[in-house]
Amino acid sequence: MNMKWMKLILSAAFALFLQGCIVSETIETRIGLGGEGRPVTVIVEYDNISSGEDKEDGVRKDFQDLLDDWFGDQLLLDQAEEGLYVKKREVFIRDGKIVGRVTGIAKDLDILDYTFFSNEDGLIMHFDEEKALEQIVETNGNIMSSEKLTLIVWPKGVTELYWKQRLYDSDEKEAFEKNRPLLVQLLKGYLATPAKTNDKS
Repeated sequence: MNMKWMKLILSAAFALFLQGCIVSETIETRIGLGGEGRPVTVIVEYDNISSGEDKEDGVRKDFQDLLDDWFGDQLLLDQAEEGLYVKKREVFIRDGKIVGRVTGIAKDLDILDYTFFSNEDGLIMHFDEEKALEQIVETNGNIMSSEKLTLIVWPKGVTELYWKQRLYDSDEKEAFEKNRPLLVQLLKGYLATPAKTNDKS
Protein backbone atom coordinates (compact mmCIF):
# COMPACT_ATOMS: atom_id res chain seq x y z
CA MET A 1 0.00 0.00 0.00
CA ASN A 2 1.49 3.31 -1.09
CA MET A 3 0.89 5.88 1.67
CA LYS A 4 1.95 9.49 1.62
CA TRP A 5 2.27 10.93 5.13
CA MET A 6 1.31 14.55 5.60
CA LYS A 7 2.03 16.49 8.78
CA LEU A 8 -0.49 19.27 9.20
CA ILE A 9 0.43 22.21 11.40
CA LEU A 10 -2.31 24.29 12.92
CA SER A 11 -0.23 26.86 14.76
CA ALA A 12 -0.52 27.71 18.43
CA ALA A 13 -2.58 30.77 17.58
CA PHE A 14 -5.61 28.51 17.05
CA ALA A 15 -5.06 27.07 20.54
CA LEU A 16 -5.87 30.35 22.26
CA PHE A 17 -8.89 28.88 23.96
CA LEU A 18 -6.91 26.05 25.49
CA GLN A 19 -4.75 28.40 27.52
CA GLY A 20 -5.54 30.02 30.84
CA CYS A 21 -9.22 30.21 31.76
CA ILE A 22 -10.68 30.85 28.30
CA VAL A 23 -12.06 27.85 26.44
CA SER A 24 -14.79 27.00 23.97
CA GLU A 25 -17.25 24.15 24.35
CA THR A 26 -16.66 22.84 20.83
CA ILE A 27 -14.31 23.44 17.92
CA GLU A 28 -15.46 22.85 14.35
CA THR A 29 -12.94 22.45 11.53
CA ARG A 30 -13.67 22.51 7.80
CA ILE A 31 -10.92 21.99 5.24
CA GLY A 32 -11.92 22.53 1.62
CA LEU A 33 -9.75 20.62 -0.82
CA GLY A 34 -9.44 22.77 -3.93
CA GLY A 35 -7.89 20.14 -6.16
CA GLU A 36 -4.50 19.94 -7.86
CA GLY A 37 -2.70 23.27 -7.88
CA ARG A 38 -5.49 25.08 -6.03
CA PRO A 39 -5.28 26.39 -2.45
CA VAL A 40 -6.81 24.67 0.53
CA THR A 41 -9.44 26.65 2.44
CA VAL A 42 -9.53 26.39 6.23
CA ILE A 43 -12.36 27.47 8.53
CA VAL A 44 -11.99 26.94 12.26
CA GLU A 45 -14.94 27.87 14.47
CA TYR A 46 -15.03 27.97 18.27
CA ASP A 47 -18.54 27.78 19.76
CA ASN A 48 -19.65 28.85 23.24
CA ILE A 49 -16.47 30.64 24.31
CA SER A 50 -16.40 31.34 28.04
CA SER A 51 -14.16 31.81 31.06
CA GLY A 52 -13.52 29.54 34.02
CA GLU A 53 -12.53 32.39 36.35
CA ASP A 54 -14.14 32.57 39.80
CA LYS A 55 -14.38 36.37 40.08
CA GLU A 56 -15.84 39.03 37.80
CA ASP A 57 -12.54 40.90 37.52
CA GLY A 58 -10.93 37.74 36.23
CA VAL A 59 -13.71 37.20 33.68
CA ARG A 60 -13.31 40.76 32.41
CA LYS A 61 -9.55 40.28 32.08
CA ASP A 62 -10.11 37.04 30.19
CA PHE A 63 -12.42 38.87 27.79
CA GLN A 64 -9.82 41.54 27.08
CA ASP A 65 -7.12 38.90 26.64
CA LEU A 66 -9.38 37.08 24.20
CA LEU A 67 -9.79 40.18 22.03
CA ASP A 68 -6.11 41.08 22.23
CA ASP A 69 -5.00 37.58 21.23
CA TRP A 70 -7.68 37.04 18.60
CA PHE A 71 -7.27 40.34 16.77
CA GLY A 72 -3.58 40.92 17.51
CA ASP A 73 -0.84 40.81 14.90
CA GLN A 74 0.84 37.82 16.53
CA LEU A 75 -1.90 35.50 15.29
CA LEU A 76 -1.25 36.65 11.73
CA LEU A 77 2.50 36.24 12.11
CA ASP A 78 2.19 32.78 13.61
CA GLN A 79 -0.14 31.59 10.86
CA ALA A 80 1.94 33.11 8.09
CA GLU A 81 5.03 31.37 9.44
CA GLU A 82 3.17 28.08 9.20
CA GLY A 83 2.01 28.79 5.65
CA LEU A 84 -1.59 29.78 6.38
CA TYR A 85 -2.84 33.12 5.07
CA VAL A 86 -5.58 34.40 7.38
CA LYS A 87 -8.25 36.20 5.36
CA LYS A 88 -10.79 36.91 8.09
CA ARG A 89 -11.17 36.85 11.88
CA GLU A 90 -14.53 37.22 13.57
CA VAL A 91 -16.02 37.11 17.05
CA PHE A 92 -19.81 37.24 17.22
CA ILE A 93 -22.87 36.11 19.18
CA ARG A 94 -25.02 33.21 17.97
CA ASP A 95 -27.88 31.71 19.95
CA GLY A 96 -26.77 33.59 23.05
CA LYS A 97 -23.22 32.23 22.88
CA ILE A 98 -19.89 33.72 21.80
CA VAL A 99 -18.42 32.26 18.62
CA GLY A 100 -14.94 32.85 17.18
CA ARG A 101 -14.16 32.05 13.56
CA VAL A 102 -10.95 32.17 11.53
CA THR A 103 -10.97 31.77 7.75
CA GLY A 104 -7.78 31.25 5.79
CA ILE A 105 -6.16 29.65 2.78
CA ALA A 106 -3.08 27.49 2.45
CA LYS A 107 -1.00 26.18 -0.39
CA ASP A 108 -1.77 22.57 0.49
CA LEU A 109 -2.60 20.21 3.34
CA ASP A 110 0.95 20.23 4.65
CA ILE A 111 0.28 23.24 6.90
CA LEU A 112 -2.13 22.03 9.59
CA ASP A 113 -1.34 20.39 12.92
CA TYR A 114 -3.10 17.08 12.37
CA THR A 115 -1.58 13.81 11.22
CA PHE A 116 -2.97 12.60 7.88
CA PHE A 117 -1.98 9.88 5.53
CA SER A 118 -3.40 9.01 2.13
CA ASN A 119 -3.68 5.87 0.07
CA GLU A 120 -5.52 4.82 -3.06
CA ASP A 121 -8.83 4.78 -1.17
CA GLY A 122 -8.77 8.23 0.40
CA LEU A 123 -7.57 10.25 3.41
CA ILE A 124 -7.17 9.13 7.01
CA MET A 125 -6.67 11.39 10.03
CA HIS A 126 -5.13 10.10 13.25
CA PHE A 127 -6.15 11.59 16.61
CA ASP A 128 -3.56 11.47 19.38
CA GLU A 129 -5.72 13.03 22.07
CA GLU A 130 -6.96 10.97 25.00
CA LYS A 131 -10.65 10.14 24.82
CA ALA A 132 -10.65 11.28 21.20
CA LEU A 133 -13.69 9.16 20.33
CA GLU A 134 -15.72 10.83 23.06
CA GLN A 135 -14.57 14.27 21.90
CA ILE A 136 -15.59 13.84 18.25
CA VAL A 137 -19.27 14.78 18.09
CA GLU A 138 -19.72 15.21 14.31
CA THR A 139 -17.85 14.43 11.10
CA ASN A 140 -18.55 13.83 7.43
CA GLY A 141 -16.06 10.95 7.49
CA ASN A 142 -16.21 7.49 9.01
CA ILE A 143 -14.84 6.97 12.54
CA MET A 144 -12.71 3.92 13.33
CA SER A 145 -11.45 3.40 16.85
CA SER A 146 -9.78 1.04 19.29
CA GLU A 147 -8.63 1.43 22.88
CA LYS A 148 -5.49 3.27 21.77
CA LEU A 149 -6.38 4.83 18.44
CA THR A 150 -9.09 6.92 16.79
CA LEU A 151 -9.18 7.55 13.04
CA ILE A 152 -11.45 9.51 10.73
CA VAL A 153 -11.53 8.09 7.21
CA TRP A 154 -12.68 10.04 4.15
CA PRO A 155 -13.23 8.40 0.75
CA LYS A 156 -11.22 9.26 -2.31
CA GLY A 157 -12.52 12.32 -4.13
CA VAL A 158 -13.95 14.06 -1.06
CA THR A 159 -13.91 17.85 -1.41
CA GLU A 160 -14.31 18.83 2.25
CA LEU A 161 -12.95 17.41 5.50
CA TYR A 162 -15.21 18.20 8.44
CA TRP A 163 -15.14 17.32 12.11
CA LYS A 164 -16.38 18.81 15.35
CA GLN A 165 -14.86 18.18 18.79
CA ARG A 166 -16.04 18.81 22.32
CA LEU A 167 -13.33 20.57 24.34
CA TYR A 168 -14.66 20.33 27.87
CA ASP A 169 -16.96 17.89 29.62
CA SER A 170 -19.81 18.16 32.09
CA ASP A 171 -17.71 18.43 35.26
CA GLU A 172 -16.14 21.65 33.90
CA LYS A 173 -19.31 23.08 32.41
CA GLU A 174 -20.76 24.80 35.48
CA ALA A 175 -18.12 27.55 35.77
CA PHE A 176 -18.08 28.29 32.04
CA GLU A 177 -21.86 28.47 31.80
CA LYS A 178 -22.03 30.72 34.86
CA ASN A 179 -19.72 33.27 33.23
CA ARG A 180 -21.23 33.13 29.75
CA PRO A 181 -23.88 35.90 30.24
CA LEU A 182 -21.24 38.41 31.41
CA LEU A 183 -18.96 37.63 28.48
CA VAL A 184 -21.86 37.97 26.04
CA GLN A 185 -22.73 41.34 27.61
CA LEU A 186 -19.12 42.49 27.27
CA LEU A 187 -18.98 41.43 23.64
CA LYS A 188 -22.24 43.23 22.85
CA GLY A 189 -20.70 46.41 24.26
CA TYR A 190 -17.53 45.88 22.25
CA LEU A 191 -19.40 45.28 19.00
CA ALA A 192 -21.61 48.33 19.57
CA THR A 193 -18.57 50.66 19.72
CA PRO A 194 -18.43 52.51 16.36
CA ALA A 195 -14.63 52.53 16.25
CA LYS A 196 -14.46 48.74 16.49
CA THR A 197 -14.57 46.39 13.54
CA ASN A 198 -15.24 42.67 13.73
CA ASP A 199 -14.02 41.75 10.28
CA LYS A 200 -10.25 41.72 10.49
CA SER A 201 -7.52 40.05 8.48
